[in-house]
Amino acid sequence: MAADVHFRRMLWMMLAGIIHWSLLLWYGEILFAYSLCGLLLFALRKLPVRTHLLLAGALLLGSVAMNYAHSSSVIEMQAAADAAQAAQAAGGKITPEQGKAIEAWKEEQSHITPTPEDVANQRAWHSGSYWNAVTGQLPGTYAFQWIGAPYWLIFDMIPFMLIGMALLRLGVLGAERPARTYLLMMVGGYGIGLALGMRELDLILASNFSVPGFAAASETYQFSRLAMVMGHLGLLLLAIRSGWLAGLQRALGAVGQMALTNYLMQTLITMLLFYGFGFGLYEHFERYQLYGVVAAIWLAELVWSPLWLARFRFGPFEWLWRSLTYWQRQPMRI
Repeated sequence: MAADVHFRRMLWMMLAGIIHWSLLLWYGEILFAYSLCGLLLFALRKLPVRTHLLLAGALLLGSVAMNYAHSSSVIEMQAAADAAQAAQAAGGKITPEQGKAIEAWKEEQSHITPTPEDVANQRAWHSGSYWNAVTGQLPGTYAFQWIGAPYWLIFDMIPFMLIGMALLRLGVLGAERPARTYLLMMVGGYGIGLALGMRELDLILASNFSVPGFAAASETYQFSRLAMVMGHLGLLLLAIRSGWLAGLQRALGAVGQMALTNYLMQTLITMLLFYGFGFGLYEHFERYQLYGVVAAIWLAELVWSPLWLARFRFGPFEWLWRSLTYWQRQPMRI
């Protein structure tokens, strides 16, 4: 019974994710990937905590090794492209291999700096009709969601989910451990994470946001990321244990209970704001001004989530998801 419910829940989440990235235009969609993780991790749920942690550590080290290899390949790729371009500039005839080196480097750079064609396409999709946006972005979002899925699932998401499973079973996420545990997590996590993060930022800035700079910064990314997660958890769980900002905690809890609804509402709001079939505000804001939009949406969620849950058991999309999972209409009103 538990397996049936779990797999139905994950498969409905997968469908919601596909709709989200294909029809609701959010190429950074995460539900689809999370559902795949949920399907895979169900088989590992009863492994010992130590096994969860060891497996997570092994996968993260695999990710680190791949990032180091990619950083080295970027340096070699740039050197080959520079040599080919120098030969071309000198008026010499370049070989097919040198031509491929130049094209490969351009492709690698496009992941960091959009090409003029990419910029023009984005403007066209954001200024045209809804269907133009759907059909224009679909190939790219499909590739992002599927082609890169094995790496992101195995070496990025699943290790952190395994760590979360272990921390839950150890009582850490339930705020059941002594306060000093969370203080140590906060101090140690932020101490390591911020130091590594500043080093990574320096590498990117020193390279003027170049491909090699980002590649070099990625070498320690998994370490800084894990440390910062531990720091955030330590701070938040210490606050929960102490009862600080209890009102804000209740509001955040309501937002979390309506996580799916709020996630999809963010997409619907920003679609309306930034696409041509809505208010057409794409490229109307500087980057810093977009933080105001983010803050306004967050504030709205903190207000409407407790108000909704004062009258209803679930958020609208949570109710739909639960009804589909159990294949039975769920009670909505309290």
